[in-house]
Amino acid sequence: MTHNFNFTIALMRLFFMQRYRLWLLIYVAWLTTGISYAQQDFIVTGKVFDVDNKPVAGAKVSIEKSAFTDTDENGYFSIPLSRPIEQQPKEVRVLRRDMRVKDVKYFANTREFRILMENISGFFQGQVISANNEPQQAVDVLVKVGNYSEKVATDAHGFFSARLPENVPLTKDIAFTVSGRRIPPDKIRVFQNAGFVMLRLPRGDTAPRKESEKPEEAVVNVTIYDENYLPIPNLKIKVDGVTYITDKEGKFVIKSSQVDVSKFIIDGYEIAKFDFDEKGNYVFIIVKSEGLREPRIPMRESLDSTIINYRDDFYSIINELELRKQILAEKSNQIRSEMERVADKLNNERDITPAQRENLKKYLKNLEIALIENDVAYENAQQKSQELVQRLRATILEKEGRITTVETQRQITIQILYVVAFVAFVLLLAIIFGYQALRKINQQKKEIERQRDEITQAYNNIKTLSAIGQKITAILDFKKLISTINTNVVSLLDASVFGVGVFNEAEKKIEFMDFIANGKQQSYHSESIEKPSFSGWCLKNRKEVVINDLAVDYAKYLNASSFQVTEDMPKSLLYLPLVREDRAIGVITVQSMKPNAYNEIDRKVLSTLASYISIALDNSNAYEIIRRKNKNITDSIRYAQTIQEAMLPSAAQMQEVFGEYFVVYKPKDIVSGDFYWLDYLKNEERENSSMPILAEKGSKVFFAVVDCTGHGVPGGFMTLIAHQLFNEIISLRKIYDPVMVLEMMDRKLRAILKQQDKVNDDGMDVCLVIMERLENNKLRIVYAGARRPLYFFVAKENKLYFLKGDRASLGGLQRKDYNYSRYEAVLEKGDMIYMFTDGFADQNNLNKQKFGSKTLREMLELHATKPAEQQKSLIEASLDVHMQGTEQRDDITIVGIRV
Repeated sequence: MTHNFNFTIALMRLFFMQRYRLWLLIYVAWLTTGISYAQQDFIVTGKVFDVDNKPVAGAKVSIEKSAFTDTDENGYFSIPLSRPIEQQPKEVRVLRRDMRVKDVKYFANTREFRILMENISGFFQGQVISANNEPQQAVDVLVKVGNYSEKVATDAHGFFSARLPENVPLTKDIAFTVSGRRIPPDKIRVFQNAGFVMLRLPRGDTAPRKESEKPEEAVVNVTIYDENYLPIPNLKIKVDGVTYITDKEGKFVIKSSQVDVSKFIIDGYEIAKFDFDEKGNYVFIIVKSEGLREPRIPMRESLDSTIINYRDDFYSIINELELRKQILAEKSNQIRSEMERVADKLNNERDITPAQRENLKKYLKNLEIALIENDVAYENAQQKSQELVQRLRATILEKEGRITTVETQRQITIQILYVVAFVAFVLLLAIIFGYQALRKINQQKKEIERQRDEITQAYNNIKTLSAIGQKITAILDFKKLISTINTNVVSLLDASVFGVGVFNEAEKKIEFMDFIANGKQQSYHSESIEKPSFSGWCLKNRKEVVINDLAVDYAKYLNASSFQVTEDMPKSLLYLPLVREDRAIGVITVQSMKPNAYNEIDRKVLSTLASYISIALDNSNAYEIIRRKNKNITDSIRYAQTIQEAMLPSAAQMQEVFGEYFVVYKPKDIVSGDFYWLDYLKNEERENSSMPILAEKGSKVFFAVVDCTGHGVPGGFMTLIAHQLFNEIISLRKIYDPVMVLEMMDRKLRAILKQQDKVNDDGMDVCLVIMERLENNKLRIVYAGARRPLYFFVAKENKLYFLKGDRASLGGLQRKDYNYSRYEAVLEKGDMIYMFTDGFADQNNLNKQKFGSKTLREMLELHATKPAEQQKSLIEASLDVHMQGTEQRDDITIVGIRV
C-alpha cells in the first residue's frame, strides 16, 4: 500500500509535463478499475461427489486460496472469490478423511464446479508452516506409525499428501518429522473429519533447505504422466545434472530456474508434452516410451492453452471430442433402459409392497436426475466442438487477412519494377533483387492460400459432420434414417457410390437399402458374408478396407481367382465396419471412379461419420423394439378397456331407468379405477312402458358410484372385483339394505385380497343409494357411504344438501369389521341427486391449486335447475378452464339424476 501511494504521488508531480500525461491517465484508469473490481465478489458454486455419484457431505473446499467452506448434506458449496475465474482454476483443494480429488471440472458460463473424489484408505493431507504462519516449501516430511513410515515433500505452498495404514486414525500420537526434526504434539493440529493436519515449527525454528537452494528462489511442483495420463511413481529423472525420483503420485520438487525442457533427461522415455505455469509454479510432463525414431524435444506450451496444428492434430482433437460424446450418448441409453425396466416393474408386478413401490419411484426419480446430468455433459461436449469451430473460423479470417497483406505487397513490388525499368544500368541489381522478392512473395501467397484451403475444407467438413450427426442421431425411423444419410453424405466426399449395409444376422447377409450409385438412388441389394466380398471381409475382420486402385489393391482382401476387374467398376473404395458395444451392425462404403480419390482426411471423416451412423442405427433398432412392445401392451390395455366399458350400464339402460340424467366419466389412463353400477326391481304390471322405471310406483333402483385404489390396469382389476361383489350381494342374494351391502363387501374384499395375511392396503370408496317410488309419488332414498358423500338438490328451496358418509373405506389395513351408517331422505319431482368420486375436486391447475369440494358444490347448486345434458356441458367446460392443459391426476366420475 505504501509503495502504491508513493508511486501515485510521483506521477501527480509529473502531470504537468506533457510527455507523462498519457501514462498518468492510463495508470489512474487501471487503479480505478482494479479497486471497483476488487469490491465485487465473484460467487462460484459446485458439488462434490464420489465415484458412485453420491454426494460428499462435510468436505472442506477452497478455490484459488480462498477460505475453506463446508459442503452441505447434498454435497453442494458456495464460495465468494476476489477475482473472476475465466478458465480452469490453478488450485482446488478438497479436504476429507480417506478421500482425495480425482477430477475437477469448471463451467465458466455458469460459474459451477463438479469435483469428483475417490476413496483411498488412510489418505490425508497436511501443511507445514513456521511459527509466523509462513508455508515451508520443498521440505521433507516423515510420517511414522509403528513399523510403517512414508516420506513425502511439501509443494510451493507447504502442502503435502500421505497415507496411513488401514484402521489407523489421524491423531497427534502419530510421529511427524520435518527435515529430521520431530514435531511436538502441542504443535500439531488435527482436523479429523477433514483428514487434514497442520504442522507448526517451534518459534525461531525453520525447516532447512538443500544447500543448493537459495532461500529467495521459488520451487516448482513437477508431475510425470504416461501416455494414458496416469502418474508414474518411482521414476528417475535428471534435471540440470541433479537426479530426482517421483513419489507415489508421480511428483517431485525442483527449483524454478530449472524449468526448461532441455534440462530434463528421462532414460527410456521421450517427452511428448511439456506444460508449465510460471505464476502457479506447477509443471506437467507427458512421456512415452522411446521408439525407433529419434526423440524430439517439443515446444513449451503455457498451461490451459490449446495449440492446434491443423495438419496433424485437427482430426485427432475432433475424434476425441466425438468419442466423448458417443460415450455420453451410450450412458444415456443405459439410463433410459434402466428407467424402462423400473417403469415396467412398477406397472406389471403386482406382488411388490407399497414400500418397495415407493423405493422404486425414488430410484426412478434418481435415474431421471442422472439422465439430465448426463445430457448436460453431452451438451458441454457439443459446446466444446462449437468453440473449436469458432476458433477455426477466426484462423481462416486471419489467413485471409495475411493473403490480402501479401497481395498488397505484391502490387507495391510490381510498381517498383515499373519504375526501375526506366532507371539506368546502375539500378540493374535493384531490379534483380526486386524480382527475387516478388518470386518469394508469390511463393508465400501460394503457401498461405493452400493452408487457408485446407483449414476451410476442414472447417466445412466439421460443420457438415456436426449437422449430419445431430440430424441422424435424432431420427428413429429406419427408412428415413437411411435416406437422410444418403442425402447428406455426398456433400462431404467424392462418392460415385455410397451406401450403408445393415447386417442381417439370421440370413448371414449384408443388406444395402436405398444406396447411391452414379448419382441415382438404387432400390436394394444384398451381399452374403459367406461369399467373397469387400463388405463381408470388412464385417468379419472388423477392419477398414482401403483400395486406392482396384486393379492393384483388391488382392489384399479377395482371392485373385474369384474376382475380375472390369472398366465400369469404381477405382477407389473405402469400407468401414459399423460396430456398437462389440456388436457388428453393418458396414459403410464410399466409392469413386477415380483412382487415389481418398486421402487420410477423407478416411477420418468417414470414420467419424461411421460412429454417428452406428449410434443412429442402434437407436433405431432399440426404438423399433420399444415401439412394438408398447403397441402390444397398449392393445392389451385397450381390450381391457372394452371389457370394462361393457361392464358399465349402457346409455339405453340409464335412460330406461332414470329418464333425465348425465354422466361425466373421464379415466386418467385407458382403463379406469372408477366405475358406476346399476340394478333395479321394476313393477311387473307397469302402466306406461314409456315412463322411466324410477317413476313407476313399487319400483326399486340400486345405484352405486365407486372409486377403487389406484388407476389404470391395477384400478381396473379392482373394479372387476367390486362389480362381482355388487352382483353377488344385491342381484343374487337380494340384500337390499345399503348398510348390510357395504359391510358384507368390506369383509369379502379383505378375504379376496387376503389382507389378514399380507400388507395390502388396497380398497375402495363407495356411494350406494337405494331409490324407491312411494304411493304419494315421492321418492325415498336410502344411502350408505364409505368415504363418498351423497348430494341432493331440493328444487322448492333452491338449495343443495349433502350427506357426508362414514370415514372408512372398504378393505384396507383395518383388522376389524366396521359398522356403517344409514341415511334416508324423501325427494320430490324436479329434485336432483349427485354422486361422484374425488377426482374432479382434487384436479389441480397450472398453479398446483385444486378445484376443491366447495367450488364443486357451488357449481352444482348454480346449475341444478338446468337440463341434465346442459349441466354436463357446463361441468366439463369448467374442468377444461381450470386445468388449462395440465395433466389429469386421477380418474373423474360425476353422475347426476333428475327425480
